[in-house]
Amino acid sequence: MQVIFKDRSLLFYHMEWMLSHPRFGFVMLALIACSFTHNVIIALLLFIIFSAEIIMRLFIMRRKSKIIPYRASLNHRVDILLMVLDIIGVLSLLITIFDMSFMAENMAVV
Repeated sequence: MQVIFKDRSLLFYHMEWMLSHPRFGFVMLALIACSFTHNVIIALLLFIIFSAEIIMRLFIMRRKSKIIPYRASLNHRVDILLMVLDIIGVLSLLITIFDMSFMAENMAVV
């Protein structure tokens, strides 16, 4: 385990493998389903988890852009799409954490 943290390329490989694994997707879907309970504590915990995922995705995207400078590649576009979806998820969790449902309803009306 200590070897993984010393070798940066191996660390990024394992982080990307973990984020792209189907089981990780199922875990994240289960966490999203938990967010529908509108519990503030669960939303805060999910906010921390999703924030960690966004930070890991940012590091991976920065590393990939150094290795593969082509920004028009399909892989880069998929990474950006997943990042946007994660940010939307975090913003929806912030609505639950700060109990801003009335503001969200007013913005939806506008």
